[in-house]
Amino acid sequence: MVVDRKEEKKVAVTLRLTTEENEILNRIKEKYNISKSDATGILIKKYAKEEYGAF
Repeated sequence: MVVDRKEEKKVAVTLRLTTEENEILNRIKEKYNISKSDATGILIKKYAKEEYGAF
């Protein structure tokens, strides 16, 4: 069985967070056992989908 995966080119992004925003990401990280980077990506995709209809 061959799985065809689409290669995605990723770009590095730097975010400056307030202490409160960082704490929220820490809570998400602990609750769902995912990295802050993954949590941020998920939140960006969720917002884009809600705001623009598709991502």
